[in-house]
Amino acid sequence: MRHFTRLSEMLGPDGAVQMQSIARLLHRIFEARCNGFHNEASEKRADARETRLENMARALADSHGYRVYVQRDPRGAPLYLYKTEDVRMGGIESCYSSIGTVVY
Repeated sequence: MRHFTRLSEMLGPDGAVQMQSIARLLHRIFEARCNGFHNEASEKRADARETRLENMARALADSHGYRVYVQRDPRGAPLYLYKTEDVRMGGIESCYSSIGTVVY
């Protein structure tokens, strides 16, 4: 519940629910990519859906003054929200888990 409260403070209750839904869908795509697709058509559909979902997440985060880091390893959380000014030298890739708010 504490995690949802933090997301709600950042994005509002509806935005938090929407971002969590996007994160769950992306996680499924990342798992499928790791396990392999049945055919090329299903991979193309997943690519298109992944792009659409990432754009939705970015638009939602941007509308509240945040940025989104997409972490594609299916063993972890797929999305992290952060403020650009919090990023240290080395870029977001080196510090997303310490400065970002996880979305799962």
